[in-house]
Amino acid sequence: MNLTRGTFAALGRFCTRRAWAIVAFWCICAVAAPTLLPSLGSVVKNDNTAFLPPTSPSIRAAALASQFIPVGTESGTLVVVDERGALSRADQQDVASLIGRIKRVRYVTAVASGAVSANGEAETVLIAFSPATAGGGSAGASAVGDVRATVATGHPAWLHLYLTGSLPELVDQQHSAAHTARSVGLLSALVILMLLALAFRAALAPIVALAPAGLALVVAGPLIAESTHVGVQISSLLQLLLTALVLGAGTDYGIFVLFRYRENLGRGVESDEAVVDAVSRVGGTIVYSACTVVLSLMSLVFATFGLYRGVGPGLAIGIIVVLAVDLTLLPAVLAIVGPRVFWPARVKSSWARPGVWGSIAARVCRRPILATISGVVILGSLALCVLAYSPSGFNPGGEIRGSGSAAGAAALESYFHTSSANPAVIVFRYRKPLWRDTQAFKTLTNTLIASHLFTNLTGPMNPNGSALDPGFIGGAYSLLGPPQGTPQVEPRGVDMLPSAYADYRSTAQFISSSGNTVLFRSTLRAGSSGSTEAMHAICEPPRPYGRGFWLRRSVRVTWHHIPHVTATNGSGLEKLVDEFVCFGLLGREDPAKARFWALLRALAAT
Repeated sequence: MNLTRGTFAALGRFCTRRAWAIVAFWCICAVAAPTLLPSLGSVVKNDNTAFLPPTSPSIRAAALASQFIPVGTESGTLVVVDERGALSRADQQDVASLIGRIKRVRYVTAVASGAVSANGEAETVLIAFSPATAGGGSAGASAVGDVRATVATGHPAWLHLYLTGSLPELVDQQHSAAHTARSVGLLSALVILMLLALAFRAALAPIVALAPAGLALVVAGPLIAESTHVGVQISSLLQLLLTALVLGAGTDYGIFVLFRYRENLGRGVESDEAVVDAVSRVGGTIVYSACTVVLSLMSLVFATFGLYRGVGPGLAIGIIVVLAVDLTLLPAVLAIVGPRVFWPARVKSSWARPGVWGSIAARVCRRPILATISGVVILGSLALCVLAYSPSGFNPGGEIRGSGSAAGAAALESYFHTSSANPAVIVFRYRKPLWRDTQAFKTLTNTLIASHLFTNLTGPMNPNGSALDPGFIGGAYSLLGPPQGTPQVEPRGVDMLPSAYADYRSTAQFISSSGNTVLFRSTLRAGSSGSTEAMHAICEPPRPYGRGFWLRRSVRVTWHHIPHVTATNGSGLEKLVDEFVCFGLLGREDPAKARFWALLRALAAT
């Protein structure tokens, strides 16, 4: 114990003698760290699936939909609306020109025309962004901002353009979250200052106690961001926790030093020696407390989910930085400011005066058994509340009211009766192309609708909100080939109504060019795929079920992956569904779950 106090006494003496040099060192660190190192926001991964290993069934399932939703990329949907009525041929040419300009925007990897609404007044343009924009961040914000700036000009005044989709929505969410985080951080600092002002009844002491924690937060963020080069993964969860943890721990450590310093001054100890004695007496306590927190956080590296593995080391770095700042910068500042830190209050002698807390401690020591039992009863009663705790899902949060992505989502809902807000995606892959058996599209659609698991279902039979006939799809394929290869404007000589041509082009979002893969977008009756209600709807599947069945709980959605399901229909003709993948969650009630498994068997038999 004496050795420990001697070590921290030497540290305190060094800080008081080199006070100005230490203050200058930390000021340089506060400027150099944000300047030379990456910011924490630039390395945050907001896509929770980024923390899953590549062998996860959900990642493998997402690869099946890569023909429609490229793996590792973010997407956007540009909604073009003609306020005068149906889009004219000139409007179609303007949209084609717009697509060309968007292709030249940085981080944009592909642009393709989407669907035309049933009334012909709106059209969608699908935009794929590079993997650098995954999770938003600075690259995602730059990409979305550049696309919005590109489409803001260069088109007739009667065309209204709205950019929505996964990346624009994510960027708007991050912008709103950053604004909220700044507000919360400012409010937290004000609350801490008010509490410290009440505790010290001084003007400068609260600032001296909080300032080192704030400086530690400025330095820790870039250091944590730099640690990503050695494998640390940073999530938005770490961003939220870091501010609270560093400000809370830093203020706590500062209060230990300040109160001990004031106590020494009250005993008549000279200012520098009061600082040295304060550091020597509480330094070990602060270090042991910080080590306990660091070790507890580092235990998260054993978590199976990567989101939590990254939180532990990142927050541990923050605690180490705030410990170093409070043990060096705070004593140096006290050595410079001296007793004036408690102005306008006067430091009074408190030696041999127990005070309120001393009286409470004395009573506890006189009756330790009663105090222990009372504490266990009170804390145990509070702990019983955990029994009612229900874990929630990772709900992406939806559109931000008043944002550009929200306006685009409203336009999609109005003209296409669908939403871009995290739809549940169902993908079928067949071994043989369905272009010659287009009746299968209708069979799949009717079976999904009959399950009553979805409140909205968009697929090859209603790509733009209007119902299509299987025979029309087959005939259009024979005339034009795959919809992915059709030009924006109907070629001359094609004997097809413009509205029918637009309908067939819209199927490119739901039928692959080979005809082997079919995609549906739906709204789950259980609610958002990231909601708590939907997460609670997950149930264990009945076993056994065919060959090779997996049910995995993912971050934002759940995928049901059933490879190589073989069935024979009533006519004896065998059809093979290679893989059935459902992006989303099941219904809330048990009957809905039962219908889901019945649906799988029915689909395998189609």
